[in-house]
Amino acid sequence: MGQDKALLPVENSTLLQRTVDIAQLISPQVWIVTPWREAYQPVFSETVQWLDDPHQQGGLVAFRRSLPQLQAPQWVLLLACDLPYLDAQQLQTWVPILNQIPSQYAAALVKQNQRYEPLCGFYRGTVQSSLVRFTTNGGRSFQKWLATEAVYPLSLNDDRMLFNCNSPADFATLKTNF
Repeated sequence: MGQDKALLPVENSTLLQRTVDIAQLISPQVWIVTPWREAYQPVFSETVQWLDDPHQQGGLVAFRRSLPQLQAPQWVLLLACDLPYLDAQQLQTWVPILNQIPSQYAAALVKQNQRYEPLCGFYRGTVQSSLVRFTTNGGRSFQKWLATEAVYPLSLNDDRMLFNCNSPADFATLKTNF
């Protein structure tokens, strides 16, 4: 990207701020997991909590390390900061479904092109032991871990919501679509 994509400007905000704002509509408790807290902390109010990820071993390991800090909630909403079309209304339609999902499901995610979107969905607070086993054996891929778990499929009204802003070209198209 050539720069920190979390701080890219989107509509009078940044990608990260937009994600946090939407997350706060879903949950009063929002955590940011990052190895660069000092870069982001000045932007956020005290309502955001921080989990440092100094090891930078990828999102799955960071998620595993974060879960004990969250005091075992029933469900955890995990969001990437690079989802510029993230839709609060779509997320809110999924929340009431969570209480109806049978306990054998570890996650509730959208599946597109034979792959789950792991960074825009819900995980049971009880997945810690499974994550520890998987990552202790060297696993680092959300997709490979999810292949070992039961995942409840969530439906999506607009596929654009899962568009990741990963390159300057992606960011350029983003500017024309807002």
